[in-house]
Amino acid sequence: VDGNIVAQEIVPKSNEQKEKNIVVKETISAPTLSPKDIVTVLRESRELQSLVNEAQKVLGRTISTAEQAIIINMVNYYGLKPEVVLMILEYYRNGKQKGMSISFAYINAMAKNWSDEGISSIGEAEEKLQEIERGNRVWNEIVAITGIRHRKPT
Repeated sequence: VDGNIVAQEIVPKSNEQKEKNIVVKETISAPTLSPKDIVTVLRESRELQSLVNEAQKVLGRTISTAEQAIIINMVNYYGLKPEVVLMILEYYRNGKQKGMSISFAYINAMAKNWSDEGISSIGEAEEKLQEIERGNRVWNEIVAITGIRHRKPT
């Protein structure tokens, strides 16, 4: 997944569809931020600067320029609150600690999906994470019962 959001355009009605509107979805890519752009954004926004610093604490390491760009886009482009972004990053860290094959691209897609679903509060984010965990538990039970030995469904 490439971190696109969806723009919607209403297509004019045809004779057969006088009562229906057809929605055509067009993907628009998140902006690509250069290292210079990242420095500028972080200088101009204490909130984002604080978020990047907190992200490094959550992850226990210095984050790359590409990861900083993803985090900035989670807030500026997808419209997620910094607290929600930190919850996604904690999910990423916990997944890595459990040995899950999870990438920053995955959490970028996760942020996009949460934005599309309108998840904006800590409560909604907690609920979504619990839903993900329930899905993981069910999958693990299926694997245990059937003996399936390949990756989790996406």
